[in-house]
Amino acid sequence: MPQLQDIRPVVRSIGWRTLLKRIWAQAGEDDLFTWAASLAYAWIFAIFPFLIFLLTLVPLMPVRSRQYAGGEIKSALNALGDAAMPLKQQVDAILNTTHGGLLSIGLIVSVWAASGGVSMTMTALDRCYDIKIGRTYIRQRFLALLLTMVTSVLIILVMILLPVSSAIVHWCFHRYPAFYPILMLINVVRYGVSLLLMMAVLALLYHFGPSFERPFRFLTPGAVFSACVWLLFAFFFRLYIQWFGEKSYNATYGAVAGVAILLLFFYIDAVVLLLGAEINSEIDFAVFGIASDGDIPDSRGPLKPLTPAQQRLVKELTWKRKRGPRESASSSSA
Repeated sequence: MPQLQDIRPVVRSIGWRTLLKRIWAQAGEDDLFTWAASLAYAWIFAIFPFLIFLLTLVPLMPVRSRQYAGGEIKSALNALGDAAMPLKQQVDAILNTTHGGLLSIGLIVSVWAASGGVSMTMTALDRCYDIKIGRTYIRQRFLALLLTMVTSVLIILVMILLPVSSAIVHWCFHRYPAFYPILMLINVVRYGVSLLLMMAVLALLYHFGPSFERPFRFLTPGAVFSACVWLLFAFFFRLYIQWFGEKSYNATYGAVAGVAILLLFFYIDAVVLLLGAEINSEIDFAVFGIASDGDIPDSRGPLKPLTPAQQRLVKELTWKRKRGPRESASSSSA
């Protein structure tokens, strides 16, 4: 995956205008908006099993963290409006339940259903790199399950650490009031954990999504772009729903207004996620000297001499971007 420092040599080589043109052209060629609609549809069916999976783990948390987690989950559901009321009631029921059967059978079923959205996301990320020879179904679902569980663990850790750190800051403030500025700084920094969670999820998706091996990068140009746009979008989307969206959607869609709002939210999120992947892929192609719209090397060549590991990566990526057997057969018959 590209690094942030790769942006400058790429811009010096091809220019901002050419880079942006390549990203936009590849977004159209890769059917980015069609894939975003497919992801939004898949995420709709995956988000509720994912919430159930998280909720089955919440009763095992400390009381303070459990109350915080329940409040945060119900606060996130407020974006659905009145349509979320039955789901909020179910949240309350699960939060007060610690049955072993729910934690065993229900957990397995819910995490399998939630991993379907992750699997679809991995397929879409393959498309951003023009990969036509991907993973086998079993390997992809196994990786999707792992990513789903790792993401759940990260979210649970945040739900535990935030209230615990808040209690520590509150205790220190009453015992050591002279350190008030430092405590306020800690109070601000702890909310950066949420941003780190977002960056970690993006790093995992952008690394394990495309079906080829490359070094892991926590910060990539596409991940930084997606995180910044997601934060801005979430802020303005909430304002839009509060001021205009909820009334208009309720008048148009009635009882399913909440689902329509969530579908729109997921669609825009998916567009941003895939645009971030396109940014990463185009920078990778420019660095390695791979044509962004074909399987032949870029006439400019790589920006710097490639290491043996990078040469193997380019060879693997070029092979996987070739047309698959079905495409070859259909084109030859035409």
